[in-house]
Amino acid sequence: MAKTKEELIALRDAETNPKLKDAYQIAIDRLEIKNASTDQSVIATAMSQVSKVLAQAQMLKTQGVEESEVIRIFKEQLATAKIGIDNLEVSLKQLLQNLSINATINIGVGQRIITLTTTIDPEFLTRPLTQLILSDTSAKNNVFLYGGAGTGKTYTAGEIANLLGWTLVEINCNQFTSPLDLLGGQTISGYQEGLVSQAWANIVDGQKVDGCVLLLDELPKIDPNTAGILNSSLAKVKLEGKRARITNGRGEKIDKGNILIIGTGNTKLNETSEDYEANFKQDLSLQDRFIGSTYEIFVYYMTEVTVTMKGFLFIWLYAVKLREYIEEKKLTNRAFVSIRLMENLRDTYIAYRTYDLNIVQPSGKSLIDKPKTLAQGLESFFSLFPKNIADDMKKVSNFIGFLKEVETKNTMPIDVNNLSAMNFDTSEEIKNSVAIAEKHDISKSSIYFI
Repeated sequence: MAKTKEELIALRDAETNPKLKDAYQIAIDRLEIKNASTDQSVIATAMSQVSKVLAQAQMLKTQGVEESEVIRIFKEQLATAKIGIDNLEVSLKQLLQNLSINATINIGVGQRIITLTTTIDPEFLTRPLTQLILSDTSAKNNVFLYGGAGTGKTYTAGEIANLLGWTLVEINCNQFTSPLDLLGGQTISGYQEGLVSQAWANIVDGQKVDGCVLLLDELPKIDPNTAGILNSSLAKVKLEGKRARITNGRGEKIDKGNILIIGTGNTKLNETSEDYEANFKQDLSLQDRFIGSTYEIFVYYMTEVTVTMKGFLFIWLYAVKLREYIEEKKLTNRAFVSIRLMENLRDTYIAYRTYDLNIVQPSGKSLIDKPKTLAQGLESFFSLFPKNIADDMKKVSNFIGFLKEVETKNTMPIDVNNLSAMNFDTSEEIKNSVAIAEKHDISKSSIYFI
């Protein structure tokens, strides 16, 4: 016979066997989630558990285990997770095929029952860094991510917000960020609520939301005096009730809702860098607000291979050679191969192959008769380096060989009626790209393990 929450609590409290006590607690948590009476921290912990089970299932698939057996093991392991299969409405087959899936989770906020439908990207969910941040969410820790431009700091914060079903509130920090921007104040047009106080109250642009991920983007660029205003809020994240209240620009006390604070920067908070001259060396008290949850972040190759550059892996394979040369020679202070450069080259090639369909005169004739080529796009990038370095870069990366490969791609047909399906990948390119991405991501991820 099914037990009530009260009965399970009584059994847990009376139990002396630690393993049975833990089992009763899991049952309580799962019942709370099912009845929408728990808080977001339990949800974060449960999602972290599920993603670990998912990672194990994906590993079994790569080892050649039959899909039916993988699903059986997946269900068996998920049965011990707090969230349980009944609360996670997903297609297991779709999940194990490494596709984005929808997870529907019922939770309680105050007296209301809210259903969160969250899109989960298994590749993102199983990343070690994602696991760390979800764990920090459960522990109510502030998180600081640092790394070079284009490494995915802002993207990561946004994806974490998506996973939790919370709203992303972004503050672009710089030397002009003011107390008004943070906590609110009077303007010419009236009172303006600050972004920190909006996120803290879970009221964004006047609308009540289920929770907020507050992104302090480029935090090292904020004026240290203004950063001091943040310290009070950052220090209260772990508190509850009246002790967790902050004061806005009107002097009003703001109750804390569901919140995760993520700071980002190109450097650590207590460092300056010649490559990022706009950064301030921040007070150690600000660094202490993120102590124990400061992580270096890097570009995940697999995302580039399976999402951004899918269909155009011949460009990705060449761009990665440039990226690794630049990093090895420590030239990133001049330029670097970012996801934006790859997107630029990809879109340049798409425009090159379809130029006669775009920017046309009334007669139907294109205004472009000499479309920009990939060679021109790359030459523009090479111009950011001294000529001797650019020449060496071309030699090492076999630029001439790449241009010959482009000529071959130019002969591949495209479907003008379905340009979104444009795909130039060969089986060999896919195999090589995946191998490079897996090796890179596994190696880089080692920084997160002790």
